Amino acid sequence: MTTPAAAHLLTHHLSVRRCAATGAIVLGVLFVLCWLGGAMGLLGSSHMFVALFTTSPLTSAMAIASGLFWSIVFGAITGALTALAYNAFPTLKR
Repeated sequence: MTTPAAAHLLTHHLSVRRCAATGAIVLGVLFVLCWLGGAMGLLGSSHMFVALFTTSPLTSAMAIASGLFWSIVFGAITGALTALAYNAFPTLKR
């Protein structure tokens, strides 16, 4: 007989939509922080992270707009893929 706790482990899954939203928010905020650090000259290597999402000059308005857009898109994709991969292996336990 399966205990309620064990049954929860077997049926627990992550919401793809919730993980996608979380990934979008996290990567979007991280992009803005790195863009601010790079634009103000505070963080020397943060421009490398910004360059992942835009080819515009670091201090331009286009860099923040397009970079933020693409970081949100890729954050959502990453979050959704994480949830899908997690949900693909329901029988694996700790």
